[in-house]
Amino acid sequence: MTFFFWIGTALAVIYGFLTLLSGASQFKARKIPMWSALVLTILGGVILASTFFILIKPKVIIILILCFLFMHIIAIVNGFHMYGKINTRHHILRFSISIVIIILFIV
Repeated sequence: MTFFFWIGTALAVIYGFLTLLSGASQFKARKIPMWSALVLTILGGVILASTFFILIKPKVIIILILCFLFMHIIAIVNGFHMYGKINTRHHILRFSISIVIIILFIV
C-alpha cells in the first residue's frame, strides 16, 4: 500500500467522521427531516467502516464510491431543507474532496 493510499485513508476517516457528526447534530437540532439526518449519520458510519474494510479487500472501494454519491444527494436535499436553496460552491467542494479521496485510493 502506497503513501497515497494512506493519505486517502486518513482523509476518508476524517470525512466519514465529520459526516457522521454532522448527521447526528442535525438529528438533534431537527432542522431537517429526521429520516434525512439519520441517512446522513448512517452514511458517515458506512464511510468509516468501508475505509477500514478497503485495507482488507480493495474492491470495497465501490461501497465507498456509492456512499459518497448518496451522501452528496442527501447533502443537497438537506441544504435545500435548511436554506431553501442549493449552495453550489459548497457541493462542488464536497464533490472535489470525494474525488480526491477516491483517486488517492486508486493510485
